[in-house]
Amino acid sequence: MKDSGRFPVRWTACAALLATLAACSEEEDAWRSFDGPIDVAIMMPNDILDVPVGFVSNFRSSKIVKMDLLHDTPLRDRMEGSWVRSMPIATGRDRLVEQIAFASGYVDASDYYITLFASDSTRDMLLVVPYLDTKAEWGPACIPAAPDCTPGEPVGDLVCGPQTGFIPRTPICIPELEGQAAVAEGGLREGILEVLAPDGTPTGYTVTGFWVREGKTSTETWTAVFDAAEGHFVVRGSRSGVQERVPTVGETYWSDDNEVEFVIQDGGGSGTLPDGAYVTFSTDSGIREIPMPGVIQDLRVAPDRQRLFATVQSPEDLEEGGTIARGYLVVLDLEPLAERELPAVEATWPLCGIEPDESGTCPVDARPMAMDLDATHDRLFIADASDTGVIYELDLAQPEGPPLALSGFLPNLDVAYVEDLESDDGYQHLFVANADVGSVSLYDLEESRLVDINPYTPEVDAIELRSPVSGLAASRVAVTIPEKSSDQVPLSTILVGATTYKGDLWAIHGENGCLMFASPEGAHLDSSGWQWSDRGTTSNPQPDVDLETGRSVVTHPCGGVTRGETWFFVYDEALQGYRVRASRSNKSGEFQDRIAYEDERFVSDGGEVSVLIRSGTLPTTDGDTWYFTVDSGLRPVSVEDLPSDFEIYTQGYGDRTEEWTTVYFRSLAIVPATLSDAVYKINLAKPNLSDEAEVIIYR
Repeated sequence: MKDSGRFPVRWTACAALLATLAACSEEEDAWRSFDGPIDVAIMMPNDILDVPVGFVSNFRSSKIVKMDLLHDTPLRDRMEGSWVRSMPIATGRDRLVEQIAFASGYVDASDYYITLFASDSTRDMLLVVPYLDTKAEWGPACIPAAPDCTPGEPVGDLVCGPQTGFIPRTPICIPELEGQAAVAEGGLREGILEVLAPDGTPTGYTVTGFWVREGKTSTETWTAVFDAAEGHFVVRGSRSGVQERVPTVGETYWSDDNEVEFVIQDGGGSGTLPDGAYVTFSTDSGIREIPMPGVIQDLRVAPDRQRLFATVQSPEDLEEGGTIARGYLVVLDLEPLAERELPAVEATWPLCGIEPDESGTCPVDARPMAMDLDATHDRLFIADASDTGVIYELDLAQPEGPPLALSGFLPNLDVAYVEDLESDDGYQHLFVANADVGSVSLYDLEESRLVDINPYTPEVDAIELRSPVSGLAASRVAVTIPEKSSDQVPLSTILVGATTYKGDLWAIHGENGCLMFASPEGAHLDSSGWQWSDRGTTSNPQPDVDLETGRSVVTHPCGGVTRGETWFFVYDEALQGYRVRASRSNKSGEFQDRIAYEDERFVSDGGEVSVLIRSGTLPTTDGDTWYFTVDSGLRPVSVEDLPSDFEIYTQGYGDRTEEWTTVYFRSLAIVPATLSDAVYKINLAKPNLSDEAEVIIYR
């Protein structure tokens, strides 16, 4: 393991399983960025920012953290210099911020913006959060503090703020103080508010010394109410909640997370405050709220940045008792952003997995979840966790009505679109994360059918991950993987990533749904080889070697079909063959349906293994047993505690060993791990236990 010496910790070859990850030494940064990271949106380099940027939402702090994904550091976006630590974007600690997306616009160097969108699940709100904006209004009641000055030092008509040289990207204001006599023109440095009795009459007490801080202050209303029984004020922010800290008259007060700072002073009044005396003011960081018809489950911005899609769930009480889940796709018009106006709700489509009744009401639950766009951005696919088992498909070129419902699925949580139309065996596939059952289904969009991952079995098999899936994402570009073709040529494929609640990140072939092997060996007989237990008189059968593969145990070529387990071949004289069972596939000691006969190749019921046992010169007797252990060849990346929704992006790089730089590509997954307060950057084609594993952990 190597410490990068910067903000993240780089793991290069911690050669063990998850327990070993915990054992690796690590230097923790004293300042931790993440507090419940739950979603990420990735902006690729453009005219505004020349590095890939990850915007990570945190549900405990309700802050949005900016990551420089090229240099593996927090985004250095401070005007003072790249050495100054980036500030998060505060939205108010009493919110539950989960989903995140962004839109940007660039006309020229004097006219551009980056606007973030986030869900507030406690209030059923969509937050419109300005990040960069060349046309931001500063106004007389907004700061930044003057650069390159000492706190408290007069700078013209202003006084330097506590953060030396801080210049917020967007204004942070106290608009309720505008027009007060002591507000200095050009920027708020001193303002006076009176503490009022419950009937609105002045008490003689005043509030002065206001401060707000980038990365701390959000848009909300603050109220301090005097509690006579306790003898102090109780402070509450409408989006930050009730504060633990309480003001003391005559002393500087700052809220729990330093969102606001002020001083309550006795201005020569009676010396007593009536119960319920109050003062109120508002802070404004540019954040605006748009009401939604329920809790937002996912956000997706159209590639042209003209529309924002939000899947929404809302419970509705039924007249006869109980509730039903109402699902919606809300479409917002983003064109007003170019004029710095609030996006407008363009349509709110009700979703239903079956035909609505005569009144147009959906009689069953609809639980829309995550979304994905196809490669040409013509179609939007929406997962649905209801029992109706559908995927919704919206034609973006003609969005005149609700999305079409594709049936035949299990209840599902997420979707990922993959296509390859250039190869001879071109395809358009939709990967569907099945709810609760720990599997991913593969759907062929051209043939409108589910693809059977393992034709050896009679049912249509899904991709088994054996732990509930927490997220899906797909790359758009083929990358070289550890597997090789039959003539030993390295394979390239488009990869799909799947995270599970167990804490694993799996890489899946986009063309066939097979899990990616960690090495060209694939699934294979482990080093212990075949073991023989001779129960009766001496017998001497022997396993044979397959001439084509050179193996005594031939495994399924599709990753994930052959599991890591021990196989037992127990001879039954009555059958004149071996009864076969596997330690994990056959539960409760059950045997395979097929019997293994000597001198005949045996293929297990599910095609997991194929073997040939040759009869010996001495007859095999009842109870004689062959057994061996198979290594599945799979090495998912361990992502610690509860990996949540994630994204994949493509990064090009060159091979400088050649005369001319050759451009290669890697698919990188950015995975928030919610419970461990970490974000992972993972090369999807590098398995976790290989010597070339590429995993970076941001704390």
